[in-house]
Amino acid sequence: MPHQHVVKQGECLSSIAPKYGFSDWRVIYNHPDNAEFKKRRPNPNLIYPGDVLVIPDMAPKQVEVSTGGNHVFTVKVPKTVLRVLLEVEEPFAYELKYRDVVASGTTDGKSPIEHPIPADLEDAELAAWPDTPGNEVARAGGVTWALKLGHLDPIEAASGVQGRLKNLGYFSREVDGQDGPELANAVAWYQSASGLTPTGVVDDATRAKLLKRHDGA
Repeated sequence: MPHQHVVKQGECLSSIAPKYGFSDWRVIYNHPDNAEFKKRRPNPNLIYPGDVLVIPDMAPKQVEVSTGGNHVFTVKVPKTVLRVLLEVEEPFAYELKYRDVVASGTTDGKSPIEHPIPADLEDAELAAWPDTPGNEVARAGGVTWALKLGHLDPIEAASGVQGRLKNLGYFSREVDGQDGPELANAVAWYQSASGLTPTGVVDDATRAKLLKRHDGA
């Protein structure tokens, strides 16, 4: 019988689905009982703590096998993709660490970093430095970020505005979803830098500009 799941901070559809035995989060997202949720959250990668999802029953799968032999079944392990775009105007090298994995590479400064990760991954560390082969000084002078995966909230929430402004360097406080002078100052700063009237109020035009720059939407 279908039951409900209340979304917690840090969860996303890709991490929720494996908890209930689904390898594809679309089975949950596209279920008819989640039509209202889907309408409210048109971007399945951005859901909000407190959202309620209906988890459908698992459809049993049957296969026919012969008796008296050994049979191998392959189980899909859910994966998702981490995609990070740094606002850098020149090629850079990077190193992504999570759990016992260390992945490295380079980009031209315009293309995003893309790497497959486990669907339930919550934390990772990303370091980047100028792509100067053999120059350890450049690597030592790089920048390192602690990534909290699944923690970015929808743009309609104050915490979603704070998170995006923080990622872009306009907001320095912790993301708490609370309005206040610090958020208003950050919004005004972003508005001024984006060619908008610096009112400090998050209006539709500000949300649209912020969403396009941060999310590429």
